[in-house]
Amino acid sequence: MALLEQTIDQQKLEGFLGKVIGDWGAANGCALALLGDRLGLYKAMTGAGPITPAELAAKTSTIERYVREWLVLQLVNAVPCVCCKGRGRDGGGGGEGT
Repeated sequence: MALLEQTIDQQKLEGFLGKVIGDWGAANGCALALLGDRLGLYKAMTGAGPITPAELAAKTSTIERYVREWLVLQLVNAVPCVCCKGRGRDGGGGGEGT
């Protein structure tokens, strides 16, 4: 049996992969939103003004490292967050922050 020679339509492939990645990102975003809601992270940030990951973790009785990771993923998923604005990326002061 001879192997069939096939050509791949690069545009269709890229379109399909873009959809798969977009759908995965949307599913990931839903999981992160549920996590933030259940842990009270969104509620703790509401009206708090600029807040560091350490402060948010203290307000929600969660672990700072995981809060920091959650915040980074919120930014990756384009969820508006000004938690460190004015305090620098590490929350220590100076700079615009993430």
